Amino acid sequence: MTALDPTTMKFQAIVKKIYQAFFSPSRYEEKSSDREVIEWGNNYRVPFDGGELAVTAWGSSGPTVLLMHGWGGARAQMTGFVDPLLFAGYRVVAYD
Repeated sequence: MTALDPTTMKFQAIVKKIYQAFFSPSRYEEKSSDREVIEWGNNYRVPFDGGELAVTAWGSSGPTVLLMHGWGGARAQMTGFVDPLLFAGYRVVAYD
């Protein structure tokens, strides 16, 4: 079996698709309600490892809670935690 053999080429194409599916997370679809909560926070960017982290902070006092999403997630999906944490006396920070 050679590298140009149709069977080998088909196998390589299948492996490539599986690799891409497993190692390429889907993107979180941001809702308009998520965007509203992000916009009323303090938004800024932090240089990091050749790129930037998008950071949003809410509140100005109290212990800080860092909201962290999983692979393929976004800080927008964590916005449901913001109000309850603020009302409980925490400062809230989320990043992408």
